[in-house]
Amino acid sequence: MLVRLIRPKGKGTPVSTVLDLILRNMVVSKSMEAKNTRWIWRVTGGLVIIFWLVMMGLLLNRYHIAPINISKIFHASLKDKEEWASIYLHNQKVGYSVTTVTKNEGGYLLGEQTFMQLKVMDQPQQITTYTICQVDNDFLLKSFNFRLVSGLITFSAEGEVKGHKLDLTIETAGERSRKEIPVAEIPFLPSALKPFLVHRGIKVGDHYKLPLWDPATQSSHVITVDVEKKESITLNNQNFQAFCIRTDFMGMTLRSWVSQDGDLLKEEGPMGIIIIKSTKEEALSDITAESLDILSTTSIPCSPIQKPRMSKYLKVRLSGSPLTGFNLNSGRQTVKGDTLVVAQEVIKHEASYQIPNKNQLYINYLRPSLLIQSNHPEIVKAAQGIIGNERNSVKVAQLLTQWVYNHVEKKPILSIPSALEVLKHKIGDCNEHSALLTALLRAVGIPARPCVGILYSEGRFYYHAWVEAYLGDWVSIDPVLNQMPTDATHIKFIEGDLSKQVEMLRVVGKIRVEVIGVE
Repeated sequence: MLVRLIRPKGKGTPVSTVLDLILRNMVVSKSMEAKNTRWIWRVTGGLVIIFWLVMMGLLLNRYHIAPINISKIFHASLKDKEEWASIYLHNQKVGYSVTTVTKNEGGYLLGEQTFMQLKVMDQPQQITTYTICQVDNDFLLKSFNFRLVSGLITFSAEGEVKGHKLDLTIETAGERSRKEIPVAEIPFLPSALKPFLVHRGIKVGDHYKLPLWDPATQSSHVITVDVEKKESITLNNQNFQAFCIRTDFMGMTLRSWVSQDGDLLKEEGPMGIIIIKSTKEEALSDITAESLDILSTTSIPCSPIQKPRMSKYLKVRLSGSPLTGFNLNSGRQTVKGDTLVVAQEVIKHEASYQIPNKNQLYINYLRPSLLIQSNHPEIVKAAQGIIGNERNSVKVAQLLTQWVYNHVEKKPILSIPSALEVLKHKIGDCNEHSALLTALLRAVGIPARPCVGILYSEGRFYYHAWVEAYLGDWVSIDPVLNQMPTDATHIKFIEGDLSKQVEMLRVVGKIRVEVIGVE
């Protein structure tokens, strides 16, 4: 499927970023304990998909897919260089990509198109991304255009570097929002990393520390790149001399093998992802619909918990990954060493207030963002229609939670969660439920923040998203499960929007949970 690429205002050349997608988790639930337990894993997987796509953006730092001529999408001159690759998950082919690089007057134009068919909740899901990125002669970002298409949902972002600011525009649910983001240094996009190394001349021992911009999560990070060694690798019964390049990013290690001429030969990353250089014919063929389910491969096994949705107390031991930098010791959670205790909070009705909350201490939790559009007329109208004349903060939160639970279909959506998009389509997993509830709460004057962490279901913990609202005290709310407060098997790692949630990548596939006690 072709999609229209956005051209930055005042520019003649289309530009766009790289596959810095992010898939996510999904957990589905109905009403009571039995139904919730059966469907929970469906709602708790969405986050993993987001994290997985961010990491894929680095690995595939160029690709995009579809059985079409990419030059028709981007620019005729992009035929100058074209690379195809096959994408594998645990040795099963799930997609392919094509990337192009061409020299122009502004520096270089990098084109990408990537397609993946992933199995989520036992259902095949397709995701396509399109990217064009204009960089200067040193491969530093000048402007980009990025588009993600997944089922009903289309997400696009375009940006232009202006001095020490990134002028960013997001389009979701047919609405465009603009924001200027300060950048200390001109960043790289993942799609520029390999061309940058090739341009500089790859040598063993080279070390780079580079600022990276992720258009999908609208966040900046620092990555390190090391050319470790030169070695022989075998692909399709052929031997190649290749540079082994290590990229470290948020606790993850990615490895690439690049030929002396700068051709990508192979890339490996966490979670069983391998990317291999292919011909166009090889890349477009034999994509399986029977790949492993992403949620199952990233979930965390543990001993069984009886009636988890009724739990009020949980004690666990966490291991396998450094936990510094996470918000584990706050609110209802207490940490001592590697042992964490969750005690379900009690809602203090006497501490509730009449909306809107006017305490300036919580002003940041009332403000809209590019994806939590709490000041949009449609969000405000919906929120006011749900609560009617009710003004008690606790009762208002209950009404909004119940409405999201009843009206948003619990189904996986492989896209960037936008509150306005969820209100429009009324479909999504834990990320969509949380984005919409956060926006509705803020719209009526209740401070609210998204949270991410892990949630127990059927002998495993899954990555999950929910909400915290300030109701005199901070109270956890799960709109997927219709819980306020949430049960004790919700373990929070991070609070904040996508730019902060991506920090969970540091523990995905590494964290281990030992259940010590539950009540």
